[in-house]
Formats: sequence, structure tokens, C-alpha cells
Amino acid sequence: MNRKSIPEIGPEAAIGRRVSVHWNLHHDAYSVKVAGKPVFLVPQLTLRDCVTVVVPRLRASFEARPQRRTVHALIKGTLVGYDVVPFGGDIVRCNPFKWSGFVDEDERAVAAADLIVLHPDKKIEVRGLTLAQLSGV
Repeated sequence: MNRKSIPEIGPEAAIGRRVSVHWNLHHDAYSVKVAGKPVFLVPQLTLRDCVTVVVPRLRASFEARPQRRTVHALIKGTLVGYDVVPFGGDIVRCNPFKWSGFVDEDERAVAAADLIVLHPDKKIEVRGLTLAQLSGV
């Protein structure tokens, strides 16, 4: 399916689809993309079968000009819904000034997770995380 064939998708129609999500600094909400096309903003959401992605070219651009922020880290997964229920999972963070990707509480790189809950306060809660290699900034 190419981008041109995607009909306008609202939040409810995207449930069950693979999406990419990042925090939108301008709107204080999560930006949700379906097939690479930004389709809506939401304050909170839950994803399953997730992977964390850092685009090397955009990460390098951020490192060259840190005062100019670029979206270079995102989470890809299947959208479960918009009801956020804390379940006491591990907390994951992403601070581009400290790390080159997502890290857990012990500052170990996170590559994937079975379930991720993105809270309105930007807290990222995960279950079943998979660790990866990470280089410090």
C-alpha cells in the first residue's frame, strides 16, 4: 500500500494497524503516523509488538545542531487503543542530550517491547522489553 492510497484515517480507524509514534513538541501530544503519513495527534496511547527506532542520519543532524530539534527517535508498533492503564511496568526514557536512543531505568538501550503505554506526562511504560547496544552521547 503506498501513501496515496491511504484514506484519511482517524484515531478509531487506526486501532489494530501498525503505526509510528513520536512526541510532538509543538502540540504537547503524540504524533501518530500510518504508513509514514502523519494522521493525528493524541495525548496518550497503548502499542503492542513494538520496536524503538533511531534514524542515524537524523540523529547525526541533531548532534551537529542540537539547538535545532529534529524527530529522530520513534516507536513503531500496533495501536491497541487510547485508554491508558498503568500496569507497573518498566519505565523507558529518551533524552537526546544524554543518550542516542531509548533507555531503561538502568540506562540500558531498549530495542523492543511487547507492550508500551505512552502516558500524557511523557512517561513511557513498557512490558517485556528487549535490550540493545547503545552508544552514549
